Amino acid sequence: MRMTGLVMVLLVAGCGNDTTSSTASVPPAPTPTPTPTPTPATMMVSVGAGAANAFSPQTVTINPGDTVQWNWAGGPHTVTSGAPGAADGNFCSNGGTQSAAACNSTAYAQNAGATYSHTFPTAGTFPYYCTVHGAMMTGTVIVAAAKASGGGGGGNDRAPRR
Repeated sequence: MRMTGLVMVLLVAGCGNDTTSSTASVPPAPTPTPTPTPTPATMMVSVGAGAANAFSPQTVTINPGDTVQWNWAGGPHTVTSGAPGAADGNFCSNGGTQSAAACNSTAYAQNAGATYSHTFPTAGTFPYYCTVHGAMMTGTVIVAAAKASGGGGGGNDRAPRR
């Protein structure tokens, strides 16, 4: 009987109201923060402001998907992609067909109050000029390369030791 009482005490001691859990609590995985997509912007360029034969600013830097809007303050002027005397047909303010032949003309020159917009989808450097004034009236649109999204990193670019 003495043995039975000892066993009973051990059994009762093992039964309890223990509130601790043997499984560890695992915090939830963090929710990744999405990388915001930049809103396309519009850069304004003045054409012939102050009776000058100039684009102002002469050089603009934008991101892929942004738009340049040229606003005529004087004239007659054109916006023609390429180098003076060598239209490349990428864009021009002729309001119609975009080709080197169609853009290499003064027939579509415009005066104060006119506007022309072009959206640049890809990175690159895009020179342009006025067909009326040639080399004395040039500009450049620089479309910066798209920024790489985050992630990666922490790598070792050194050769392993031997």
